[in-house]
Amino acid sequence: MIWFLIATGLIYAGLGSYTEAITLLIAVVPLVSMDTFLHRRTQASPESLGQQLAQSARVLRNGMVLNISATDLVSGYLVLLAAGESFPADSLIPFLLHK
Repeated sequence: MIWFLIATGLIYAGLGSYTEAITLLIAVVPLVSMDTFLHRRTQASPESLGQQLAQSARVLRNGMVLNISATDLVSGYLVLLAAGESFPADSLIPFLLHK
């Protein structure tokens, strides 16, 4: 869309309609600014999310509590969480247990 507006502005300039060309090219500036801002925000979101995820998890396996890397979690492990702890990615919360 932005390239279309720029091309149209250049065509207007080539045809001698400088008022229309300048108007279109000025209208592109806020669009490019917004696109740049949203692109930077989009890049920052996964980085921020990666910092919030737990790197390790306490799991109940074979009746023992083990501390393992979050990348070693497999389906069926019961992850033990305390208040305020980060949650390992791709986990399922079927229900909450209260002590």
